[in-house]
Amino acid sequence: VLTDGPAGHAPELGGPQPLHVPDMVRRYAQTVDPTVRVLPAPLLGAARRLNKAGVLRPTQGVRGERTFDQWLTEAR
Repeated sequence: VLTDGPAGHAPELGGPQPLHVPDMVRRYAQTVDPTVRVLPAPLLGAARRLNKAGVLRPTQGVRGERTFDQWLTEAR
């Protein structure tokens, strides 16, 4: 998708389980550097409304098989 250039919407991509990005960032930061502090950055306005409505979550498209925990273990 990256090398093909602009072509409208890219296919949705998601993992095998729903996770919250802030939790993923915190867990990754702890793996890389336990002294790093991750601060919350709430969504505002339209992004917040769309997120609450579930619009920002993938509903179709490619689903990965490797979990975030598996990837995190491999990244260490």
